[in-house]
Amino acid sequence: PISNALVCSVVPGVNEQVSDAIHAAFDINVRYVTNDMDFGLDIKYEPPTAAGTDRLVNAFSATEKYGGPVIACSFGTATTIDVVDKDRVLLGGLIAPGMKTMAKALHLNTAQLPEITIDAPNGVINHTTETSIQAGIFYSQIGLVESSVERIKKEIGDNPRVIATGGFASMIASRTDAIDVVDPDLLLNGLALLCQRNPLTSI
Repeated sequence: PISNALVCSVVPGVNEQVSDAIHAAFDINVRYVTNDMDFGLDIKYEPPTAAGTDRLVNAFSATEKYGGPVIACSFGTATTIDVVDKDRVLLGGLIAPGMKTMAKALHLNTAQLPEITIDAPNGVINHTTETSIQAGIFYSQIGLVESSVERIKKEIGDNPRVIATGGFASMIASRTDAIDVVDPDLLLNGLALLCQRNPLTSI
């Protein structure tokens, strides 16, 4: 039986619909992840309320599952990279456009470039407009993660494990050695762990 629901949402406009659907299906009320929940992390983000809850859950989940230090990379609408050190301090990270966002922006802000489907090209050098855009978008993400991971390791002076999640994680990981583990359920597992850490009576 389903007795509890914890939702991580960074799209406030759909929260009411999600709550209504879950209540109708299971006759339970919904809790949403908030920045003041107990993540078991020392969160160094200014202001703390500005950190995306999806980033917090991914960082928490990666630390719980793989230990610190760890780098949690999420490849979705946005590409986010967050760093937790060996003392469970969430140091922060970076936010960049995701691959679909990049493709949409190219299409909307240029006169003749088409909107393309995201795919991993066969190589860097391409001979059509569509595959050239695919390569530009794909390899810019490869370059982002490789450069960022290398620089993060130098900054913190440690060798963290790099965990990738999100819709494009497997595609990215297939062409780079910078990623150690692809975990498609990182956020969902994190929600389950966070629900246990923050029982209903403590919210």
